[in-house]
Amino acid sequence: MAAKFLKPFRFGRNVLAFVTTCQAGNLSLFIGDDPKKVTANRNKLAKALSIPPSRLISAEQVHKNKVAIIKRLPVSLRSIDAMVTDQPGLCLMITTADCVPILLYDPRRKVIGVAHAGWRGTALKIAQKTVKTMQKKFGSKPKDINVGMGPSIGPCCYEVGPEVSRKFGRSGKSHIDLCGENKSQLVKAGIPSRNIRIMDICTKCNSRRFFSARASKGPTGRFAAGIMLI
Repeated sequence: MAAKFLKPFRFGRNVLAFVTTCQAGNLSLFIGDDPKKVTANRNKLAKALSIPPSRLISAEQVHKNKVAIIKRLPVSLRSIDAMVTDQPGLCLMITTADCVPILLYDPRRKVIGVAHAGWRGTALKIAQKTVKTMQKKFGSKPKDINVGMGPSIGPCCYEVGPEVSRKFGRSGKSHIDLCGENKSQLVKAGIPSRNIRIMDICTKCNSRRFFSARASKGPTGRFAAGIMLI
């Protein structure tokens, strides 16, 4: 199971955080894959987590910055790129293939969050908005929040054109560090730099282990990063 399911972030005994690899299969229901295959993959993941499959909560991600507050099992979540909950046993899950999966945990208020940050979400400051939601709805203080960023495309491989570069205050073609941009935004939101951990694995460089849209140059699966209060 170690090759399919990683636990890179140690948030404490009350939290389970994980990242899957390609060997766990595609875990997104929103990219046109056979739903039966995706459901089978999710069932295997749920079994590894020792939870019912219905408690794996993911959304149709659309590269925006809408944050959902999860209080119970939803039927469906559409146009959502971040989620927050204080309910144990609900596994918030991001699926990705180059974008940054961001996991957040406030040990004082017992609140968790996830955010999906591609260049659009990063430019829209989705990580900061997730922190603000934790503050407003649950009373979290940024200094208490711990953050883990999973595998994503690195600046070594993420060259973008002028239109995207302008979103980050640059001109012409440039290489964007999505994890670095999100870390900077989180620090500006009040989270101490020491509370932010980055796996520092480029998905394109490691496309045999993690799905990468850029590496595949076509349709590809999605690996997952998730967090759950236990």
